[in-house]
Amino acid sequence: MIETAPFGDDSETIEKQITSHSRTHSSLQRSQEVDRARDDLNSRGDKYNLAIMEQEWESLQKMSHNRVDQLRELQGIIDEISRAIMWVNEREEEELMFDWGDKNIDQYIPKKQESYSGLMRDLEEKEKDLNKLKLKADGLLNNNHPASDKIEAYMDTLQTQWSWLLQITKCIHVHLKENAAYSQFFKEANETAAKLQNKHETIRSKFTCDKTTSLDTLTELLRNLEKEKERVIDNKRQVHSLVNKSKSIIRLKPRNPEEKSSSPVMVEAICDFKQDQIGILKGNEGILKDNSQRSKWLVTGPGGLDMLIPSVCLLIPPPNPLSIGLASKYEQYYEAIMSLWNQLYINIKSLIAWQYCLKDMTYINSLTTSMA
Repeated sequence: MIETAPFGDDSETIEKQITSHSRTHSSLQRSQEVDRARDDLNSRGDKYNLAIMEQEWESLQKMSHNRVDQLRELQGIIDEISRAIMWVNEREEEELMFDWGDKNIDQYIPKKQESYSGLMRDLEEKEKDLNKLKLKADGLLNNNHPASDKIEAYMDTLQTQWSWLLQITKCIHVHLKENAAYSQFFKEANETAAKLQNKHETIRSKFTCDKTTSLDTLTELLRNLEKEKERVIDNKRQVHSLVNKSKSIIRLKPRNPEEKSSSPVMVEAICDFKQDQIGILKGNEGILKDNSQRSKWLVTGPGGLDMLIPSVCLLIPPPNPLSIGLASKYEQYYEAIMSLWNQLYINIKSLIAWQYCLKDMTYINSLTTSMA
């Protein structure tokens, strides 16, 4: 009975088994039947059967002690593994619920970078604890603990959850990199817009002139306008850089379920994910069908199968119409400023020519007058 007694699947059940077996063990210690049998064999001088009985009794006692030890060992290792699984699950839940959209991106990126560094440090420390836990579990398995199957099942669950958390950290790394590039792009776009606007205002207001403007002033304006061109060309480099970057910026707005799209939104897996015999591989693309849940999105994956995938595993890849449209707009703005510069340059040169023409005419008129 003791030898074939089952082992519980969780700490609470095992605790009940320990309590129950402790009562059984106590009753064995005070067994009146054994005492009567011992007295009977002694009175008959049956040393042979007495020795056999004592040996079996000792074996039963040892088996009973072992049962208590095995239950306590099992409870101890399951408690430790369960705490480790809970720790991993808490970190997983926190990361699955994080919103990688564009709301408050400039605020959350530096905070998330800091918390990610903290998470990686915690994982490094936790890995040391898990290695010690594995050694302890392996020791029980190597000693053929009768509940080895349960210990292995718990350790397998822990290993699966741990591997999944490590996968998530790789996804976080990708999101941080891509979202930081997104944030930086729109910062640079705003800075470029401000510079272009400033340059436009400067050229438009500083270099106005007409037929009444003196030749000296026109010459000075032309010299300054030529210098201004160098500063305008500096903006050209920024604009071209913006245009190139715009093509590799991911999309963040469609991550918001309130954002409606007139065309299908493509998503890309940034890690492998499998559940219920269906899954998606890193680099595979799918169509976003429903992202009303923050942590899991309904996606039509390769082969046309619908599946729920943790949103942390997914990017909405380029092209981003917003970044491309903005870069194109500023490129056109730059071209408009250059057109304005060219027009002003032609105007000033024409007015200078006009002033020289007037001087020549005045000179000719003076000669005519003096000859008369």
